[in-house]
Amino acid sequence: MEDTTLEMESSPMNTASPQNGLTQSDEYDGRITAPNSTSNGSDWQKTCPTHKERFVYLLDSGINSDVILLVGKNEIPFKAHKLILSTGSPVFQSMLAGTHPAVEIFISDVEPKPFRLLLNFLYTGETEAEVNDAPALLYAANKFQVPDLVTLCVLLLKTHLSDKNASSIYQQAEKFDQNELADSALSHIRRHARNVLETEDFLTLSANNVCRLLEDDELEAADELQVYEAVMRWAKAQVKKDGQQLNSNNLRSVLKDVIPHIRFPQMDVTEFSLRVAKKGILTNDELVPIFIYFNIPEGQRTSLLPLDFNLSPRKYYEPSGRTFTVNRFAVGSNYKRTDGGWDRVGFQVDTPMWIVAYAINAFSTSRGENPKQRKLSKGNSCDVEIKLEDSVLQTLYGAKKETIPYLEAPYYCEFDKPVRIAPNTVYIASVFVQGPNLYCYAGEREKTTAAVQCEDNAINFKFQDANIIDDEATANMKQLHEITFMLT
Repeated sequence: MEDTTLEMESSPMNTASPQNGLTQSDEYDGRITAPNSTSNGSDWQKTCPTHKERFVYLLDSGINSDVILLVGKNEIPFKAHKLILSTGSPVFQSMLAGTHPAVEIFISDVEPKPFRLLLNFLYTGETEAEVNDAPALLYAANKFQVPDLVTLCVLLLKTHLSDKNASSIYQQAEKFDQNELADSALSHIRRHARNVLETEDFLTLSANNVCRLLEDDELEAADELQVYEAVMRWAKAQVKKDGQQLNSNNLRSVLKDVIPHIRFPQMDVTEFSLRVAKKGILTNDELVPIFIYFNIPEGQRTSLLPLDFNLSPRKYYEPSGRTFTVNRFAVGSNYKRTDGGWDRVGFQVDTPMWIVAYAINAFSTSRGENPKQRKLSKGNSCDVEIKLEDSVLQTLYGAKKETIPYLEAPYYCEFDKPVRIAPNTVYIASVFVQGPNLYCYAGEREKTTAAVQCEDNAINFKFQDANIIDDEATANMKQLHEITFMLT
């Protein structure tokens, strides 16, 4: 059996009873206390009346053991019995054939906790493994060819698939030819790609499996920019894992087989120019045909030479359903006359989402009318503009301009399509209003944080003043009151 290293991080060990082989310490040290045993162990059969309890006692106590298994990088010792190991595993039978009593066997590529769970199954035919144990236990069960335990691990993983583990489960299933589990994991990744691509788990994939995912037309990513940014995070993780310097040459080396599967022509030309072309990952020979493609009218693109990149659109995720709103201010204020201008606010969130609209708390009236009994007049047309941009790179993600016959508060100005934003990144929301006879309800008691209850989860916002970034910003206008969003 080839000695390989498990490609998944082991979960922290839970405190457990002595029966399952774990001490009360955070790190398993191999010391086991046998249950209900007397001091000399001479009558242990009386305190272990069932078949299962007796075999657990044999494992826990090491009584009559004839092999020592040194497990993991710290070589934690496990005393065991050759007959039981050989009965349950053909690999153990081959390893132990012809060995002397009390022989020591080194097993470096399995950690102590999953190995203990493997031994429990060989001795009792049962397992108390939890979902966090299953990936490492699946590796051990495959290594030692214990098919019934493999089946239990696969069932456990299949019924507990999530965005945070689907990538690593897919990789494990592919490695061990567990086709049904691989299909289930791949189906989850397809449907939830917009979330899976943002996880640390995605970074554990091999280059071959990243390519397999990117070949899939059914991958429901938010857009191709999200795919590209996820791949770049993956590449940086691989470069760091290899102990190399993080630069464009090393990144390109890692990405040589992956790059052709990114569908750059599906991006917006502006986001491609600002977020991709400037990074130095693509060569000039790759960049020039893509820019030519962008600048040729859609109906004439068939005359171009074939590109090295896939032109087919994916089944991109279309956000829909319920919208939520976060208010920037604790209270509103009395209206006041204004000449209009910009209002900006910096914000970040703790979960991916789509920004749908901004609420503008301003209105226009006929000159001389009391705003409390105002009549909306077609002569009071107003110019409205909204933007969403990155605070560091000042990359524009969404923008809209419109002229409306009149403005009535609150006015919800929607982007042409929802704009995806990532968690823990500072964005700038901007609103411009200008028109005759304009009044504004300036917000008061501006919030620095806000929590919005969205179904079962609380979404957390952090706000910061962004009006100082531009002299055009009218800091005392405060007409941007609310941000409307959808979850992924």
